[in-house]
Amino acid sequence: MLHLLETSKFTPVIGAAQRLLDMIENGKLFSEDPADKAEAVIVADTLQTNVSAAGLALEDSVLEDSPFLRHRETILGGYSTAQRLAELTLHLWNPHNPVQLGRLLRNADQRHKAIAFELIASYAEHGENDPHFMNLADEIRDLKSVAALAA
Repeated sequence: MLHLLETSKFTPVIGAAQRLLDMIENGKLFSEDPADKAEAVIVADTLQTNVSAAGLALEDSVLEDSPFLRHRETILGGYSTAQRLAELTLHLWNPHNPVQLGRLLRNADQRHKAIAFELIASYAEHGENDPHFMNLADEIRDLKSVAALAA
């Protein structure tokens, strides 16, 4: 659900759309009058700019709420279920990294199962466009490399 701050990003979109609808209603949108044409261009450009800005703001807010960021400490927790969540994260990043999903889901409590499903759903929607996912996957990979060298 959108927060109030996020919905405020749509206020300029609504205003510009209303101006465009007003121009349609009063016949100015398709008028041959040069002043009306200029106003139509300004209104259309304003609407396009505001829609783009609102879309970017919405994308940013979605990625700020990334489960890979919210659950980072749990995923890096080091205990067995956390390790399986880390394996899941690496597998989403590169399928050549094995994950035993059945084992994760069988042994995890409700909270950890919910985290696993959130990670999968987020990856399905954003893929590698989520910088929090990419950073966490890089960090897990690096930690595994260091652990392998130490062993």
